[in-house]
Amino acid sequence: MEIVTNDGLRRGLATIFGCLILIGCAATPPSAASSHVSLEDVRVTARGADTQGAFCADFALDATQAREFLSAARILSERELHDNFDFLPCYVRGTGKRNGVPVLWEIRAGGTATVRAEGQAAVLLGCKDCAQKFR
Repeated sequence: MEIVTNDGLRRGLATIFGCLILIGCAATPPSAASSHVSLEDVRVTARGADTQGAFCADFALDATQAREFLSAARILSERELHDNFDFLPCYVRGTGKRNGVPVLWEIRAGGTATVRAEGQAAVLLGCKDCAQKFR
């Protein structure tokens, strides 16, 4: 039977704790590493609304405005998106490339957006200042 001293126990716990920190850092998703999304080759493919009406008639972005919005917007958690932004029915959709990978994006009039690569979860974005700029 081996007797573990307090010093041995502390070293063992310190080693385990250090490993957990390293594992946690390695498991951080790439989208969390940066708080913004940069896209190349941004193109607008559609604009519209979830519901019919005149409310969204003026909401339109060109490719330059969409690229500016996406690079200025901050990556959000679902909670931040829900608590801090309005979900409006007006949208502009398009395509682009993120780090050479094709993506689909959607920007909403409330200052929110999603960017999704095939087979990956959507990155949620929001920009309060951008929402005012493009209204």
